[in-house]
Order: sequence, then C-alpha cells, then structure tokens
Amino acid sequence: RYTITSDFYLMTTEVTQGMFTALMSYDPTTYSTTYGVGNDYPAYYVNWHMAADYANLLTQRHNSLNGTSLQECYSCSNSNATNVVCSLATNPYQCTGYVLPTEAEWEYAARSGAQSDFWTPDGGGTYNVNSCSTSVTINDGVVNPALSSYGWFCGNSGSAQEVAFKETNYYGLYDIHGNIWEWTNDWWGCGFPESTTDPYCGTQGTVTVKRGGFWGDFPSDTTSVYRGGNYPNGIHYYNGFRLIRHH
Repeated sequence: RYTITSDFYLMTTEVTQGMFTALMSYDPTTYSTTYGVGNDYPAYYVNWHMAADYANLLTQRHNSLNGTSLQECYSCSNSNATNVVCSLATNPYQCTGYVLPTEAEWEYAARSGAQSDFWTPDGGGTYNVNSCSTSVTINDGVVNPALSSYGWFCGNSGSAQEVAFKETNYYGLYDIHGNIWEWTNDWWGCGFPESTTDPYCGTQGTVTVKRGGFWGDFPSDTTSVYRGGNYPNGIHYYNGFRLIRHH
C-alpha cells in the first residue's frame, strides 16, 4: 500500500524501565507499581512528550559515546522532567537521530513481510476468536499457533510483562502484539496510509497515534493494523514506546 524510502533500525524490544531510568532523572512507574516493575519490564506511564524527550537524550548519549553528530529530532522544553513538552523538529524520515517510528514504519516492521494481522512462519493469519482466552490461535492454515506464543493480551496477562519472553516475528522483534501500546510520530486524523510514499500525518490535532495494543486488550486491538490514539500529554499505565534510527 505504500513505499518507505529510508532504511531504518528498530529496537527489538520496547524501551524498558531499566533503559529509561539509566538515561532519565525520574522513574515513570512511580505513578503506580501495580502493573509490573523491574529493569526488564517495559517503561509505561510514559506520554508522547516524555518518549520524544528520551529519544533526544539518547541521541545526545550516542553522540557523546561515538563522536557522531546525529540530529536531535525534537524540540523540547523542560527536558528530563515529567512536564516536558516536545514537538517534532524535522521530517521524521529525514532525521538522523533516535526518533519514534511513523505509523507506516511501525506497521511495516510489525507485518514483517506478511500481509496478515499477525506474522507466523507459515504466512500469518488472523485470530480465530476475539476473546480473552489462552485458546485464541492465529489461523495461518498450517500450525495455527497460539496467540499467547507471540504476545501479551487479555487472555494471558493481567499486567505488563518482562520483554523478550515471547516469539519474535521474522524481523526479530519482540512484543509487537500487546504488552504495552507504542507511540508513533503521527497525529490522528489523516487516514492511513496518508500517502503512497513515506506516509506521515503531520497535521497537528489533539490525539497522537499509538500501535500494538496492550496486555489488557482483546486480540483485535493487538493486530499489526489496529490504530489507537491518546492525547500526547496523557500519562497512562498502558502506554510506552520503542525507537528507530534511520540508516
């Protein structure tokens, strides 16, 4: 449906609590310890601005360690604080630093070469029933593996879980389906895909797009195509992120 013209690296896992607190001066999980706490759990209670700020600080860290001059992709005020406010400083496809993925980049990575709701080694498929049960399967017509083998959803979890415990997709990505919603760079309101080449909805609205679903969602919300959204300044127990860098 669309073409992405820039190669990119995408984190194999969601940003973890250990990764977040190693770089930032605060721990977002102090809002509540109910939903899973530990270095290898995904960072949640992270709003869009906090995720963008983390991306900038990671870019600074990368430059400091490697003597590079990667761009900071966001303009932020009150950096390294929970009341940080950020905006995208450049076209997300053209920025060289760490950045949230566009919807198109996230979905491309989630689909992992398949055209289905869920990737499997046998071509992928969709869920057999939209329920909170460990018996939910991915109907790929061959093995029909359990959805629980690939993600965390309302059928197998009641909280966030440590990353990288499930099967990866073809691109080696963990926890694409469920565990924590993942922020993208796009604003809600353009329709998807917004264009056929490097789609990106930069028309500022009131809601930013997130993808992937979280541990409390039905299978339908954890597919590679389902689109969710939240106010970018909202701090919720189900939102986190992973970052990309263009190559």
